[in-house]
Amino acid sequence: MASPLWLGVYGVLCLELIITLILLAPLPERLQKGIVKILQLPKFISGWTFFVRFLAIALVLAVYDSIRTIKYMESKILDDPATLTGVMANSLDRERRFRAQRNLYLAGFALTLLFVIIRLVQMIRSNTSLKEEVQVSNETSRKQHLAGLTLPICFLSK
Repeated sequence: MASPLWLGVYGVLCLELIITLILLAPLPERLQKGIVKILQLPKFISGWTFFVRFLAIALVLAVYDSIRTIKYMESKILDDPATLTGVMANSLDRERRFRAQRNLYLAGFALTLLFVIIRLVQMIRSNTSLKEEVQVSNETSRKQHLAGLTLPICFLSK
């Protein structure tokens, strides 16, 4: 039976994969602006930072627990001569070591994906704000050009 900790880590990993796929999907600009507006709400930002910090600490502790278990199982397998004689005991210890290694990979990948999601959210926010700035500057430049306030670019380059 799997422990609740590792079921939780697996669930978090699946949720992170879904969030990453949603963030990487090529969405229409209107939908992307809606997502960015939600991401920029103060309530969302405060809840998001608390959740991310809690999740990062939990995943770091899960990685630490896995490393500790792996070291314990390896020392038990190598140092204890009684386990070398008993085939059943040896196979159970190897199974526990395998599970600890699997849990280490799950927790490490979930932690890495958490950092990827944080960076994706930052990049989407900055990309949207830069697109808005470019759109505003293009509109003001076009209005100034139509009003005759600025010279066309071909005259400025000479």
